[in-house]
Amino acid sequence: MTYEEIYAKVKEALKNADGSVIDGMLAIEFDITGEGEGKFYVKVDNGVVDVQPYDYRDNDARLIADADTLIKISTNRMKAETAYAKGALKIEGNVGRALEFKKLVETAAPARKPRRSKEQIEAEKAEKEAAKAAKEAEKAAAKEAAKEAAPKKKAAPRKRASAKKTEDK
Repeated sequence: MTYEEIYAKVKEALKNADGSVIDGMLAIEFDITGEGEGKFYVKVDNGVVDVQPYDYRDNDARLIADADTLIKISTNRMKAETAYAKGALKIEGNVGRALEFKKLVETAAPARKPRRSKEQIEAEKAEKEAAKAAKEAEKAAAKEAAKEAAPKKKAAPRKRASAKKTEDK
């Protein structure tokens, strides 16, 4: 993935973010490591969210991670705390201010659906199989009813060839 693609994904993810959840000004610099390496920043000032493809030297915090991790954090598919605990994210600067970015992300991206338990998955699977079996049974019954309703054709009588030839002629 290129730097431009990464930047575009994060900018798209934050386009509907509600900057009013941030008190004052917040500037977070993203430092992408590995493939697509580069820097960009997200700045919230007076409720206005601005994502720019430059480094921002007067930032509150800097998030350092690979592209996949930064995209997941920005789209609310991974919590920054989880990435940090796994060692996939480094934070430089004011960690408290960096965690405020989470509030911004939550207003922009819908929350993930909760994971289903094995029991829920099995119940859904059984429900689908039962619906499929019912549909197949209904189809078979309809086919049988159509068969019975159709008029039966009688076979045309066959002419018998007489073994005996008439000798009257």
